[in-house]
Amino acid sequence: MLTLRQVRDLAGIEFNNPFNGEPYHIPHQDAIEKNSHYLTLFDLLLEGSYPSTFLRDYTTMTIHPSGGLLLIPLPLPDDIEPSEPKNLTFWRVAFEVTTRDELPPAHPDLAYIQESFNKRRDIWDERELPKVTEIRAASRYRVREAMASTAYKPFGNGGHVLLVGDAAHVHNPAGGQGTFK
Repeated sequence: MLTLRQVRDLAGIEFNNPFNGEPYHIPHQDAIEKNSHYLTLFDLLLEGSYPSTFLRDYTTMTIHPSGGLLLIPLPLPDDIEPSEPKNLTFWRVAFEVTTRDELPPAHPDLAYIQESFNKRRDIWDERELPKVTEIRAASRYRVREAMASTAYKPFGNGGHVLLVGDAAHVHNPAGGQGTFK
């Protein structure tokens, strides 16, 4: 059985990002040249305030010149007492990053995460940014969208190739509905 990539390759159908032309299967080290988009994802314990415009019990997304920010509230882990320290909250956080000079770290540390909040300081009405006190999980992934150059192509002696679904397009899981029109 052939993979989706093998079918496209055999049929001579290109599979590139429709926005910047980046090939879908480009290695990480080559992504910098194309200003690729990454999401850095974290499960964090934060101490201090969060924007008063953000509702604690709802997922919030904001767009910022430094990149998007997604805050998803989570219940405190079982090993954390709600009263210690005061104003401790648990979040799943995603920062959008566009590569310019270097890739975001594969396993971001506390300093990197705090700097990501600091870059978005003007989102917070409060005087102080939240302090990242503990990282429970941290990762990054490259956001990749791609569309086949064509969905239909004659192939071989009277054969045909019709690409549908993921063979024809892939998109960022955070959106992209209607990518293949």
